[in-house]
Amino acid sequence: MFDDDLLRILTEHLGAQLAFSSPPVPLSGGFWAAIWSFQITGGPSAWDGPLVLRVMPDAVVARREIAVQRAVGELGFRTPRVLFDGEDDALGGAFMVMTKAAGTTPLGGLDLGISGLVGLPRTLRRLPRQLAWVAAELHALAVGPVAEAFAASGGVPGTDLRRHQIRAAAQTAADGFDALDRWFDDHTPAMDPRVASHGDLHPFNLLVDGGNDGAHDGAHDGDVTVLDWTNANLLPAEFDLGCTAGLLRCAPIAAPCLLRPVIRRLTAWLAESFVRRYEAARPEWSLDPAALAWFEALQHGRCLAEVVSARRGLSNIVGASHPFETSADSMLDRTFRLTGVRLRLPPRPAPAG
Repeated sequence: MFDDDLLRILTEHLGAQLAFSSPPVPLSGGFWAAIWSFQITGGPSAWDGPLVLRVMPDAVVARREIAVQRAVGELGFRTPRVLFDGEDDALGGAFMVMTKAAGTTPLGGLDLGISGLVGLPRTLRRLPRQLAWVAAELHALAVGPVAEAFAASGGVPGTDLRRHQIRAAAQTAADGFDALDRWFDDHTPAMDPRVASHGDLHPFNLLVDGGNDGAHDGAHDGDVTVLDWTNANLLPAEFDLGCTAGLLRCAPIAAPCLLRPVIRRLTAWLAESFVRRYEAARPEWSLDPAALAWFEALQHGRCLAEVVSARRGLSNIVGASHPFETSADSMLDRTFRLTGVRLRLPPRPAPAG
């Protein structure tokens, strides 16, 4: 039934008799959106090759995501080309159809066997470089066309959504979130100049095609395509830097107690290396350390707020294996170090059965 509905929608849009050469197959990767890969025959040349259907549960957020992804793509930034978008209950809500990018994530295929361990140092050296160059290239785009697309989609630049999540956590009597919200008010950095921001740059939102340990075009290793623009916004560069540094520093890595100090040092190095490489890529730009800390704390605060919501049964996005849950303890510690505010989370619910 799903296949028939998708084919009907595409046929109506393209005005041609279509057929699947490869029917829709679910793809893994997203916690928020549902994603399928497919291929059709009978369409225009732009639709040749593998395609991706992304279905999003919130139409308001989807419109902003689609608008920004389309705008940065038109400016030459490497992201899948949006071919068609709309809303249809038969598919599950708001959707877009885009070209399928080639490549694997920077950590794709990594294993902890002998061969994986041999290649691990090289992979970890390369990762901050790839993330830094992607962020620098994104922030160098002309902001005007992206701002126009963002406004036309109904988007409002700023941090209101993330602050709302933190305030909602405070209202559920989660300890410390009210104090954290006051800290954000007391330490708010300047919000200009603004750049096109992704808001969720991490290894699993990148696809790398080709490359080696040397630099590609003087920048990153291989051709890097950026996915998932759900958190896109117009904010200072420190927004992306703080979010990505926070995600790297508090990476969701489960490890025995004896290895945790080593893991903490490794993830701290990844975060610091990412920021240093970004500064090297944009020497004309001056980093504001206070703004970087503010936005990193905001990232941790909103992630922990979603953990609170899930543990209290108010949402089902953050399950027991979700990265926010896996790295909750690390984020609690980092938030305290950045803000002096000690947060306490509700207890984890008992496993079903």
